[in-house]
Amino acid sequence: MSHLVLVGLLTAAVLPYVIGLGDSTIWDANEAFYAETPREMIESGDYINPSFNYYPRFNKPVLSYWAVAASYHMFGVSELSERLPIAFSAIVLIATAFGLGRAVGTYESALLAGIILATAPRFLMFSRRIIIDMWITMFMALTLLFFVLAEI
Repeated sequence: MSHLVLVGLLTAAVLPYVIGLGDSTIWDANEAFYAETPREMIESGDYINPSFNYYPRFNKPVLSYWAVAASYHMFGVSELSERLPIAFSAIVLIATAFGLGRAVGTYESALLAGIILATAPRFLMFSRRIIIDMWITMFMALTLLFFVLAEI
């Protein structure tokens, strides 16, 4: 298969991660937690002590709240801006799959790794919701990539 075709397929596979990202409303309570807490951080000016409905919320890592708060600052409070950091982490994961494939295989196998991950339905679904699983997975995958690159 031609490299140009694979690059085109990978590009096309990544488009659903950003197109229409803000079109749907918040899906469930978990998504509401991750959207409201950064909004309250901005409102109160307290980025150290997260809260939900103005009650302390220390049961989740604060980094995901900070990423959404930064997106709120840049693009305003909306469904699109709250989901952008998660979509970004999914795209970084796809790039990481490509990087791992390239580190241990050929350019073609790297493109296939990225395409396979990008076209996985559940992966796409999670990347369009504001939940922290994508962040955690991204950092674990980057750790693996950097380890592999250090060992080559």
